[in-house]
Amino acid sequence: MYPEMVIISKSELVEIINVSIKQQLQELTKVEKPKNEELLSVEETCLFLKCSKTTLHKFKKDGLLQARRIGRRIFFLKEEIIESTKSNYNFKKRIKAY
Repeated sequence: MYPEMVIISKSELVEIINVSIKQQLQELTKVEKPKNEELLSVEETCLFLKCSKTTLHKFKKDGLLQARRIGRRIFFLKEEIIESTKSNYNFKKRIKAY
């Protein structure tokens, strides 16, 4: 039939809404990024790997590094750079760092 009607005051309704919003905000702020999800620009990646932009472009072209594009800018994930240097023998031979 008809749902029950509950009568509450305006202040009670405001309090219920505030509590609900606070709970939702706390749940949303609990989500954390992984600690190594740091994006490095091309220049920062070159400094990190101690290589030139040309060498970095070759790494990207050869599939040794995966780039991310945000707008017109290119970025690399620091975690992926570290993993590539650890796991790929060809990459280790060609880079000065690691």
